Amino acid sequence: MAGYAKTQRENLMPAINAPFTPSGATQSSAVTTSNTQATLPVNSGQVRFYNEGPNVARVRWGVGAQTATATDTPLAPGAIEVLTKPPEAVNLAYICTTGTATVHATAGEGA
Repeated sequence: MAGYAKTQRENLMPAINAPFTPSGATQSSAVTTSNTQATLPVNSGQVRFYNEGPNVARVRWGVGAQTATATDTPLAPGAIEVLTKPPEAVNLAYICTTGTATVHATAGEGA
């Protein structure tokens, strides 16, 4: 069993340890309680999100038109998150369950 554990550790993929490097212009979106659409200008593996606030915004991404819902990934007010996505998923959708928020998304690579 000890050999099995060692083999499992050796097969783990390393985490992304490179700092985030932008690869396109930042997209800013005024998010409301209605679905808000945005498109990233370039294909990338990560997106850096900054929720300027003042409310929680929800985000979803994919290929083709997207519709955000209250169960999608939350972006807390003031939060900066770097999330991994499929490179071809350049369409974003946001929604706030209450109030409004301003969300900035920057495509790039790294963590």
